[in-house]
Amino acid sequence: MSGLQQGLITGTIAVLVLVWVIRRQMTERRLSTTRMLTIPVLLVLIGLVEDRTMFDRLNSPTAILLLVGGVLIGAIGGVARAASQRLIWRDGVVYTRGTGWTMALWVATVLVRVGMAALGSALHAPEGTGEILLFLGVTLVVQNLMLARRAGLPILGAAQAARQSVPVTTGSSRFPRN
Repeated sequence: MSGLQQGLITGTIAVLVLVWVIRRQMTERRLSTTRMLTIPVLLVLIGLVEDRTMFDRLNSPTAILLLVGGVLIGAIGGVARAASQRLIWRDGVVYTRGTGWTMALWVATVLVRVGMAALGSALHAPEGTGEILLFLGVTLVVQNLMLARRAGLPILGAAQAARQSVPVTTGSSRFPRN
């Protein structure tokens, strides 16, 4: 398979996963600590297992620096998006929904990552599916952990503790609601 074909496949997979993730976040959904961790962990595992050439590409300081930078950008974006989402407490259950700020932060994060991928390509340190899925997994796990923290939910606690009634904040003044 040529580099162009592989790039098109990688790009298509990344866009489809990203559209699915953002669409889910913009609709109201129940905040569940188990589900919050399942998808990000699966994305990381699929990226590590499916992309057999990822570790071969990490053969230069530039490639490693771009990978670490991508993970940091993902973590920072996750923290910001978690602060931008609405938390709704209804019948003892916490629900979350993205806002216009959440969408803007997704766009900004993706544009930074596309720029980093272009820089990597120009510096002969191209990325593949593994790096993209690792970025998505990290950004989502950080976002979800911060959402759980805001909601007062235990991250890996017992189901009984998750059902306890706790006060829920609705965000910060830095991210006004729509």
